[in-house]
Amino acid sequence: MRILTSVLALSLAAAFAAPALAGDTPKTQAECAKMIDMIWDDATKTCVAPKR
Repeated sequence: MRILTSVLALSLAAAFAAPALAGDTPKTQAECAKMIDMIWDDATKTCVAPKR
């Protein structure tokens, strides 16, 4: 039971920490243009990795 609780606690911590750590994605088209491996998607107004 303790193992299950530990696994649940760690997975919840990872789920909440991941978006906070991934906050460095460009929010504007100008910022996206400065990124090497990213392109601006006009349909969604977001900076995304190109499909290969």
